[in-house]
Amino acid sequence: MRRMRVINYLDRLRHAITNSRDKLVLEELLSSYNKWKKSLSIIDFLNFMDIIQYKWKDVIMRLLKGYPQTLGQFRAFSFEEFIRDLIEQRILRASSNIRVGWNEKVLVWRRGNEEYYSAFDLVIYKSMEPIIVVEAKVDVDAPRLRAFLLNSLLLKRIYNRVYTVLVYLNWKADEILKWLAKDFIDEIFNFKRESEVKLFMDYIKSLISDLDVR
Repeated sequence: MRRMRVINYLDRLRHAITNSRDKLVLEELLSSYNKWKKSLSIIDFLNFMDIIQYKWKDVIMRLLKGYPQTLGQFRAFSFEEFIRDLIEQRILRASSNIRVGWNEKVLVWRRGNEEYYSAFDLVIYKSMEPIIVVEAKVDVDAPRLRAFLLNSLLLKRIYNRVYTVLVYLNWKADEILKWLAKDFIDEIFNFKRESEVKLFMDYIKSLISDLDVR
């Protein structure tokens, strides 16, 4: 389960405040964070991401005392958390045998006594078996896409009923790779489009409904 969450980053910012401007930045981030946590609106979430990436990027990086990778992790974990909340609060019905794992390792290869596990951003389990894997990427480039395609192929060899889904905000790989990826993973959704957020929710709901009647 993911240990670093949005609130952990906000706490780090709070402890690093040195002046009134820093305090205003934190207050704006907190307000935006609380808004999307309550509304689960993609518009509210994207506004939060814009504050991190554009409006107060330099201040946030200074307070976090990090490198560009630190800011990238902040954005990535935020996106994962948004999707996790969306699944748990807007899609899943109360069920004792369905849960969402966050950044958990799943078995993808076995030979004899040797096993290999790979971490996926979000995994929906029914009982103890993964049924849906959701990979959340703020920026999809070719290396990240290839890694997910390989893991998806390996995962389906162990769990042949699992569904794999890629959700992204910015596509930074060649466009043709999007068509290639569709031959290996089940669905791809662009969360910059509000209509695709709804399609994603409907898709996950339909998969879970189908599994419930099996």
